Amino acid sequence: MCIRDSPQDCPSFTDGISQLEYYGYSTSESTKWFALLKLVGFLGFFLTVTVLLFHYKRYDLGPTSGGVRRPDESTDEVVATKPECLRKQHMQVALSFSDLTYDVPIPNQDGTGTRQLRLLRQCFGFFVPGTATCLMGSSGAGKTTLMDVIAGLKTGGVVGGDIWVNHEPLLELQDDGTLVQKPTFRRYVGYVEQSDIHVETQTVREALGFAAATRLPYVTQAPDEEPVTDQDREQMVAYILDLLDLDCCADLRISALDSQQKKRCTMGVELVIDPSILFLDEPTSGLDSIGALTIMKCIQKVVASGVTVVCTIHQPSETLFNYFDNLLLLKKGGHQVYFGPCPKRRLDQPTIFSHALDFFQGLRDAPVWQSNNPADYILEFCNPAADFDVQYRGSVISQRLHSWIVGTDSCRPPIQPHSYFAKNPLPEYPSEYAVQGQCDQVALVGKRAARDFWRSPDYNAVRMIVAVTTGVFLGTMYLMPAGDTIVGCQNRISSFFLALTMGISGMLQAMNPIFSQRAVHFRERKSKSYRESVYFAVLFIVEVPYVLVATNLHMWILFLLIDYNTADSRISFYVIFFIAYNCYQTAFGQFIATVSPTNVIASMVAPGITVLFVLTAGFMILPSEIPTYWKWLYWVSPLHYALEGFAANEISGRTCGNIPGDTLLDSLDLDYDNRWRNLVILCGYFVLLRLGTYLALKFVEHVKR
Repeated sequence: MCIRDSPQDCPSFTDGISQLEYYGYSTSESTKWFALLKLVGFLGFFLTVTVLLFHYKRYDLGPTSGGVRRPDESTDEVVATKPECLRKQHMQVALSFSDLTYDVPIPNQDGTGTRQLRLLRQCFGFFVPGTATCLMGSSGAGKTTLMDVIAGLKTGGVVGGDIWVNHEPLLELQDDGTLVQKPTFRRYVGYVEQSDIHVETQTVREALGFAAATRLPYVTQAPDEEPVTDQDREQMVAYILDLLDLDCCADLRISALDSQQKKRCTMGVELVIDPSILFLDEPTSGLDSIGALTIMKCIQKVVASGVTVVCTIHQPSETLFNYFDNLLLLKKGGHQVYFGPCPKRRLDQPTIFSHALDFFQGLRDAPVWQSNNPADYILEFCNPAADFDVQYRGSVISQRLHSWIVGTDSCRPPIQPHSYFAKNPLPEYPSEYAVQGQCDQVALVGKRAARDFWRSPDYNAVRMIVAVTTGVFLGTMYLMPAGDTIVGCQNRISSFFLALTMGISGMLQAMNPIFSQRAVHFRERKSKSYRESVYFAVLFIVEVPYVLVATNLHMWILFLLIDYNTADSRISFYVIFFIAYNCYQTAFGQFIATVSPTNVIASMVAPGITVLFVLTAGFMILPSEIPTYWKWLYWVSPLHYALEGFAANEISGRTCGNIPGDTLLDSLDLDYDNRWRNLVILCGYFVLLRLGTYLALKFVEHVKR
């Protein structure tokens, strides 16, 4: 690098070999092949180390916090009973639905436009307190789709038909002609996902406590209701821990639980909000027979407490099947084959359950009953080629049940949904969020996020190690760089450029928490735990202390090892600018993570954009040398403004060899007068990225149902 139009201090080269020798490179022919052998050697070395690590190294987390409490240990837990105020306020829910349909748009085969695909067809049924209803059917029949539609979790598609809660319509007609659930209904619903989605660093007690703090109602519009206090929430947590037999592992981190304990923890997170209706998506999936039986016994306890339970289940054993009261059977295409009492084996005397089995056996072309598991036998009626759904639609029981649900028949089946609180609508809450104040929500979510960061040394410890090691490496590479010579000034500028490129690691690190917590955030957003703006604020707030510590470690190591300008005003700008740049990198990483559907895509997009910014920052290629058609990237690149700010702050006012430092800056198209402008532009990038992150969180759905 030489000063433009200033031949002094610039060596003259007559050929490429002279230039290579000037910079200390070997020019012999053997050097090329030796360099290739070095690269092959490095490749072989790292491949060997990788294979050895895969073979011998095991990462087993094991129990990482707390432990199983022994019986002789003292405890200050509250009595495991349901709080009196919640016992009084609990609203039992009878939910019924009729002619329920669900359509989703799909592209036409010829690629022109879209058409509607019907996933549910004229489904009807009812769910009442103190009963467990199972949704069964073949794969792709629409079991989870039906449950999601009723629970109001679908993010797209068109819902048709009627849903009533305690004899009150649940669906509201919008101006565009679509039907949407009343938003406060989610306050009465618990939904247990098939996957156990949690913040793994929490303990079971902390997970339940967070759900209770963010979702248990604080106050309703009913004037005679008692407010729910923090003591009530603690008591509710203890009650659910006892109900689900989670006391023994209440203080273990969720990452240390087995699959059956995790499933009970997932149930506990939804039960601690005292739901009126609980939906479970295949709760026994992935469990052995003992674990599945334990889960069903827990569900039986929930049913006995007066909660309405709806559950999808796939090929249960007869033991598990006997825990259910009602069955809704679907076949592929969303066709309803049956709704009514669960068909069960006749034991001592006929019951409504054995009559249901008789009904199936009486259908035309029914499979032969061979005293096998009733659940397996029932699934044989889901044959897509058979017309059992049509036969059921034409049966007397189907027609009378459907007429009775919509209120046009007075027949009385074994369970009457409209007899429960016939004209008792659900109380209206002033907000769809239990915690109405945004600051209170920020405090709750921020506390959990801060605890998660503190318990994630593999994330933050590595961040600090990278900050220190890169600082030491870069600082020792440019240790006291040749005084105030032109080479020394050029080395200082080079050190800033490399420091900026190394700062990109902060951007890559900032993406990890978003991807690891994306499913948790989606679940909590659907359950109305907190506002989107709260999650957006906490995302950056929790990063700030670690960003500041890592930034200070890195920049002061550089400052002490490299002979930077020690004037007070220059040090102040150096500190402010370094912090602003690292905050920008964190915001950039979070923005890329929120707009990217997967971690793989984000890890490819972010480096690609960064390479463009590095190439057009004005260091590797002078601004005047950048082709016209790429010059716009120079003005867009944040690294251009960051490099100019750092370099001008450091070099301006120095003497570089026998020329002023400002002359060197001019030759590189850098201007000291622009340094505060560059700081403002960098802050502007930060604000734009934060705004983009908020909009992506609010409007981009990466986890769709």
